[in-house]
Amino acid sequence: MASLPDNGKHNQAKKRRIIIVVSITVGYIILIGLLAVIYQNKLAELAADPDRFREWIDSYGYFAKLVYVLLCALQVMLAVIHDGPMQIAGGFAFGPVGGTLLFLLGFELGSVISFLLARRFGRVVVGLFYSEERYERFFSKIKGRNLYILTFLLYLVPGTPKDMMNYCFGTTKIKLAYFLLISGVARAPAVLLTIMIAQNVVDRNVLMALIIISVLALLYFVGVLVRKIIRNRK
Repeated sequence: MASLPDNGKHNQAKKRRIIIVVSITVGYIILIGLLAVIYQNKLAELAADPDRFREWIDSYGYFAKLVYVLLCALQVMLAVIHDGPMQIAGGFAFGPVGGTLLFLLGFELGSVISFLLARRFGRVVVGLFYSEERYERFFSKIKGRNLYILTFLLYLVPGTPKDMMNYCFGTTKIKLAYFLLISGVARAPAVLLTIMIAQNVVDRNVLMALIIISVLALLYFVGVLVRKIIRNRK
């Protein structure tokens, strides 16, 4: 006669998994809260003053680039600090190309962590940054659409809340590797252009700054137009 399954052991294992999930979630909430309290103002203050940021980051010597990448990753995970000043500060510290590449590396690192946490723990983590209403509105817009095209458009257009979207996309069916590749490629033009605008303004090259701003604005409107076309076809 076949033995009956041990429901007691099954229930105990289920309870242990629930306890582990809850513990990790609570720990992450506490960690994000502490990081926000400790570093949010400091990061915003440093990033808003590129010259001071460059002096501060240079003080780390050989580890300056690593520190910058980790700061960018932290900024992405907190999802409460605007990334524009971080991009500009990185451009002043490492040049337009170097600043862009290092920022994108930090963005990808932070995105991996945000994405995987949301994929593992779902709405619990997303709820740290999105209200339930906003979360449902986000999914009502992407429901039934091609996630790969949508990811590219949302990360291409300047001004969208990309750091928070990392968490939201973690709860979709899109694969992590494709998400990182598409979002990274889509972000690169706007990041580079933002850095170039700031540096040309500082150098008082007004004409070049206006040209780059025009390109950035065009990029924004093209992204909005394509997104509307896709929505209308749907």
